[in-house]
Amino acid sequence: MKFAVITGAASGIGAACVEEFHSHSYKIIGVDVQQPLEISAADLFHQFHIVDIAHVANITDFIAKLSDAVDHVDVLVNAAGIHSGKPIELVSEDDFDRIISINAKAPFFLTQKLLPLMTQGDYSDRSIVNISSVHATATTPLLSSYAASKGALTAMTRTMALELASKKIRVNAVQPGAINTPMLQNGFQKLYGKPGVNVDEMVNNFGKKLPVGRIGRAADIATAVYFLANENNSFITGTSLVVDGGVLSHLSTE
Repeated sequence: MKFAVITGAASGIGAACVEEFHSHSYKIIGVDVQQPLEISAADLFHQFHIVDIAHVANITDFIAKLSDAVDHVDVLVNAAGIHSGKPIELVSEDDFDRIISINAKAPFFLTQKLLPLMTQGDYSDRSIVNISSVHATATTPLLSSYAASKGALTAMTRTMALELASKKIRVNAVQPGAINTPMLQNGFQKLYGKPGVNVDEMVNNFGKKLPVGRIGRAADIATAVYFLANENNSFITGTSLVVDGGVLSHLSTE
């Protein structure tokens, strides 16, 4: 029996990862601050835990409960993340701390606290996949704290890969570009929304400007995450896979 812990499992990229890993016969332990947005998705979970992973004490409590229920974990997908588009002058200490806590600190301590379960049993390959962002590499205005958090996560991925290789645990990251999720739509609404403007139309029009001609789908990222986690790809560790529709390949002054 294979177990995958997936954070941010209630919506967006996390929910797509739940579907992808479930389709490959994984037992899913979902983690989020809210219940799944789609009621039908509840059937995909072996367990679902409501946890605010911004606080290490909450992570510790979650792992204690999980340890009573399962004897090992094969895969950890750190998909939970938050976004904030504000000018530097308007970013409060609370804003900054919250973004760093969820996007960078939580993946670190989830990895740390899960190591006992990820090193249990007879295994040849276990995997951690962090959902970073293209903003760790190239970014836009108003995203300084978000880009910082994803840059930290990407750097952390490389170091963890080196440290955990001796335990037969691989650590990789996926760097998504513009993916049509609730977080992206909320971000577009805050940054560019105007009365009478349809957010879906705005997102789709943005997608048409990408080299591939469309906005990304959460399933595009989930497929990449499973690729990295799959034991058939056990020679891949410490890398960041960019899945962005060609954005980082496009030199532009726009």
